[in-house]
Amino acid sequence: MFQDPARAITRNAITISVGFLPLLLAPLVPYKTVGFFLATIMAVSESVAALGFS
Repeated sequence: MFQDPARAITRNAITISVGFLPLLLAPLVPYKTVGFFLATIMAVSESVAALGFS
């Protein structure tokens, strides 16, 4: 029953996380920090959401 929403949430979280990773290549440290934290937050939130669907 929850296969489709779980797949959509997973794909969305992966896409958003990967989208923030180029910030790690920025020359300014605040951009690197923001990129790391946002990518990590998205990965953790997707993991927690996936636990709710299983």
